[in-house]
Amino acid sequence: MAAFAQLPADVVLVVVGNAAHIPAFHEQAEAFKLGGRVFFLGSLKDVRPAYEAADCLVHPTLEDTFAMVVLEAMAYGLPVVVSGPQYCGISGLLQHAVNAMILDDPRDVNNLVQLVARVLGQQTLQDQLAQGAKEFASALPVERDCVEAAGLVFFSTRRQEKHRSAMTGRVVRRPV
Repeated sequence: MAAFAQLPADVVLVVVGNAAHIPAFHEQAEAFKLGGRVFFLGSLKDVRPAYEAADCLVHPTLEDTFAMVVLEAMAYGLPVVVSGPQYCGISGLLQHAVNAMILDDPRDVNNLVQLVARVLGQQTLQDQLAQGAKEFASALPVERDCVEAAGLVFFSTRRQEKHRSAMTGRVVRRPV
């Protein structure tokens, strides 16, 4: 929330995922006086509208083995800001400023603000990342890798089956 508080006032944060975390995140939003700019939706049966409304996905995680939510967002053509490979496995497959913005340290608030502001403020970069994201997601053999790696998780970009993501932030701009 500290990073989000530094972004322009027309930027809103929509959080989709595990509802169990909402009270703690809501408390943080209130502490930063962000109540009117942060929306907690909980788990959604159909995440498509959330992805379609978003300008980017921000996933500054301290630990995520692969981050299916990042791959899912990329399949929708969203630019992503994601923790580096030390924290998030998918980042080891991504290229900074080509198909994602890689955050070296998710605790670095200034760098997070800078990366998100660049994505939201530079349409050319946003378009480049969106194209790179789609190309990356469509080239990855998702079904085989996920079934082999997790044994329990199945996600398909080809059949548009949805995987419920862990709590993550999706940043969107309000209409002006």
